[in-house]
Amino acid sequence: MPPGTAGTADGQLDSFNRVVKSRWTKELTTNKNFYHVELTYDRDSNITSADDSVHTGFDVKYTMDDTNRLVRAEEGTLSSGSI
Repeated sequence: MPPGTAGTADGQLDSFNRVVKSRWTKELTTNKNFYHVELTYDRDSNITSADDSVHTGFDVKYTMDDTNRLVRAEEGTLSSGSI
């Protein structure tokens, strides 16, 4: 957090020590998240989706080929694993 601001940073790791949830919260009368993203991974540790809980329509779904190269990134609202 920048100096002089009150807030918290919260993150969660999975069993492979990868970030699965990252959240920054501004401490106010009613706390406000200004960053909150949840990530999912495939078995090769490629990020397959980023679910933005703060900004509607800013979720991303990634598709990789067999050699772990990004072939598609779809942006929009993630619902049941689809954009």
